[in-house]
Amino acid sequence: MKNKIAKDKKAREKAVESDKSFIVKAPAGSGKTDLLIARYLKLLYLVDSPEEIIAVTFTNKATNEMRRKILNILDNARLKKRPENEHE
Repeated sequence: MKNKIAKDKKAREKAVESDKSFIVKAPAGSGKTDLLIARYLKLLYLVDSPEEIIAVTFTNKATNEMRRKILNILDNARLKKRPENEHE
């Protein structure tokens, strides 16, 4: 079990790296949307313009969730509010 968790963590870290494109395939509820948000935020930091980033989801629900979470994270950063846990 410990090895599986470490392997998952390593895969998530690799997916957030910004040097290449990445596809995430995983079951519902596994954290794909949060992973895509983390990658988007990292890329947002690196680009000159947000329009340089393309993020694709397959449902309007995921799109709306991403938009809401990204705007909330950016607003919290503007207010210098620290995340409540390591995941955030």
